[in-house]
Amino acid sequence: MAWNEPGGGNRDPWGGGGNRGGGGGGDNQGPPDLDEAINKMRDKVTQLFGSKKGGGAGDGGGSGQNFKGPGAKGIALLGGLVVAGWLASGIYIVDEGQRGVELTFGANTGVTQPGPHWHFPRPIGSVERVDVSEVRTIEIGYESMGDRTRAVLREALMLTRDENIVNLKVAIQYRISDPAEYLFNFRQPDDTLKQLAESALREVVGKAEAPEDADVSPGEEFGQIADELADELTEEELESLLAGADDTARAAITPLEWVLTQGRAQVADESEQLIQTALDRYQAGLTLVRVAIQDAQPPEEVQPAFADAIRAREDQQRTISRARAYANALIPRAEGQAARQREEAQAYREQVVAQAEGETDRFTALLGEYQNAPEVTRQRLYLETMERVLSSTSKIMMDVESGQSLMYLPLDRMLERSDAVQEDDNDEARDLSMAPPLGGRDAVTPTERARDSLRTREVR
Repeated sequence: MAWNEPGGGNRDPWGGGGNRGGGGGGDNQGPPDLDEAINKMRDKVTQLFGSKKGGGAGDGGGSGQNFKGPGAKGIALLGGLVVAGWLASGIYIVDEGQRGVELTFGANTGVTQPGPHWHFPRPIGSVERVDVSEVRTIEIGYESMGDRTRAVLREALMLTRDENIVNLKVAIQYRISDPAEYLFNFRQPDDTLKQLAESALREVVGKAEAPEDADVSPGEEFGQIADELADELTEEELESLLAGADDTARAAITPLEWVLTQGRAQVADESEQLIQTALDRYQAGLTLVRVAIQDAQPPEEVQPAFADAIRAREDQQRTISRARAYANALIPRAEGQAARQREEAQAYREQVVAQAEGETDRFTALLGEYQNAPEVTRQRLYLETMERVLSSTSKIMMDVESGQSLMYLPLDRMLERSDAVQEDDNDEARDLSMAPPLGGRDAVTPTERARDSLRTREVR
């Protein structure tokens, strides 16, 4: 039957009596009470840090407590835990691309590389993490506002060498090269870099001008002129022409135009060198990555006038280029002709002098022969002279002793004379067509004159 049924004697299956805790029978064995286990654990902890004893006279009497101070072991253990936690707080990790700057009592004690490290915890030490891989950018002359930009004229307007104003927008990219110098040598290193860059840009822009070796094109029109004259000029003359055109085009570029066009890269490079030199001298711990000129324009208020001035200067340059092209083409040619004429004159002079000297020597030689044989010498000179004269003329040999008549027609000469007369008649006819006609029988037409000129003549 069940232990709790009537007649079961109220027997507890845990071995207890009918009244737990009473004076009934049984050996009083059972599982420990939960409250009793908690009390025992609390007593052990209390004994570790201090003892607690309680007593009283009888169950219903009053109770009392007596506390003692903490034990040495407890203090040591607690102190050890606190020290261990404090030391563990000095463990830190430096991420990739960063550097850790350790400080001990506020002084720099070293720079750590990426990875786990330990330093004295606060308040003795601390660590500053600096990102050295990030490329940072400062803006001069403008300010980015999301997708838009806002001009900062106080920074953008700069004075050029020819005392004109240019509006520059410059972006300067840099990164941190020395974390310790970056943190401790300047209070605000980024603002210092911006002021330094603005000063360097103003200095470079104020001195910029087109160099002598600048690659300047004289223009398409000048190239067309050079092509037209290429067949008429020698190679040296053409090179001289192109060199003169380059000098002219280079001289026409103002410092403002140079900064706005081809000189932008030069201004950026020189500014970067100047800024980096100053950063190294000041030990700012920064390294420039790039100086980029985003935009270069004249001030907005004078842009229309500046465009008109540019067009007028281009027209002027075009006219000067054409004039110089023709001058450079004609002057060498004229100088060549003058040199050739001087050489021909010198050769003619030498020829005449030599011929005169030769005739003098010949006359002197003939004088002695003439004195020895005058008649023979005279006859020989006559024959030589006739030979020289008749050698360049046409001759007709006729037998006049037979008494026969001969008709001779020099057709070749007659045709030559006819062509010459025809040309003269054409000129006269053109003149007469513009004059009033002449009346009367005395008027002779060009056809009649041509017919008369072709009449033959009898030669005996």
